Amino acid sequence: MENKMEYEIKEETLVVYFYGEIDGSNVSLYRNKLNVILAMNEDDVIFNVKTY
Repeated sequence: MENKMEYEIKEETLVVYFYGEIDGSNVSLYRNKLNVILAMNEDDVIFNVKTY
């Protein structure tokens, strides 16, 4: 499975989807992408992690 991250905004809530393995080589990539996404929003951020 390809490692990737997608996001969308639903009812003023940022929803982030991770696919594949979250391993050491991908953590910094995902962290940098999330920082950019979150920097666009000046509101408070609440993390709710769900795994399937």
